[in-house]
Amino acid sequence: MTDWANLAASANLEQRSRAAIRWLADPERLARLQLGMIMLASLWVISSASSLLWSFYRAPAVTVSPTAIINPPEITSASPAELEVIDVSSIMGLNIFGSVDGSALSTTSPTSTVSNPREGIEDGAKETSLALVLTGIVSSTDDGLGSAMIEAKKRQALYSVGDALPANGKVTLAKILAKQVVIDNNGTYELLTLFDDNGIVGILPTPATPTVTPRAQTSSSRSAVQARQVDQGEANQLASGYRQQLYDDPQSLASLVSISAVQGDNGLRGYRITPGRDRGKFAALGFEPGDIVTAVNGYSLSDPSNTVRLYQLMREATGATFDIERGGSALTISVSLSN
Repeated sequence: MTDWANLAASANLEQRSRAAIRWLADPERLARLQLGMIMLASLWVISSASSLLWSFYRAPAVTVSPTAIINPPEITSASPAELEVIDVSSIMGLNIFGSVDGSALSTTSPTSTVSNPREGIEDGAKETSLALVLTGIVSSTDDGLGSAMIEAKKRQALYSVGDALPANGKVTLAKILAKQVVIDNNGTYELLTLFDDNGIVGILPTPATPTVTPRAQTSSSRSAVQARQVDQGEANQLASGYRQQLYDDPQSLASLVSISAVQGDNGLRGYRITPGRDRGKFAALGFEPGDIVTAVNGYSLSDPSNTVRLYQLMREATGATFDIERGGSALTISVSLSN
């Protein structure tokens, strides 16, 4: 039944389509249809043209009359005596939104803590096996900075924290302590101690008032002292120039002198000096190879803390007096440092 109904509907639609085509095919009806469409198009063109033409003429501004209040409220000024005072203290004491526990409030101010990357790196570190010798600590601070004199391959140089050390691999100076330094040996912290014997050199972390510890001499030994003055000419110029080098570029002094610690029965005895490449300048200052310097300007080098004091004081000193031992005899050499 469904197929028959579909066929009937299709046949009916086809008949209507043919009837519409026949109606449009009539010439009279087609002419009337064309005329009607032309009239509609003409009306649309006329309407568009008139709208465009009137757009050039602006309409005058419309004046809006002010609105009048029909029933204005009556305003009366009241005297201060007639004003009613409302007491809000009772309302505030009701704690409508709850009460605040004052003990729970904390007024902590933020504090910034600056961590020291070198703090505690010496804990658990072992003595290094590298061929390095710590011969002196020039300066040291509480945060592990400073300078140290380190010997490698019989050559001494002054190093600061972060400097690379003359050893195989990536070895740097990581921290300077009072009696030892910490080195970074390819990521492993190791210790380098001042001397292996009992002559460990101490350090003053901050400048202190100098305390002179002159070498004790008896009347018999004082008579054996030979005074040798080198205070003029080339010696004075050399001494003044080398002092400036000591503070500007300490490593450059390696061409003049090589220093090694001398141990005695009671610990550190002094420092043996030998000439470097400039033997002539070494001799011009009055020194000879193998001299043992035991004191400078009255500061005994057997007291390790005097090394730091001398480094701080010699910058402004006008002269230098060296107490040395040469062949078992005591000798004093003085040079002028004034310009």
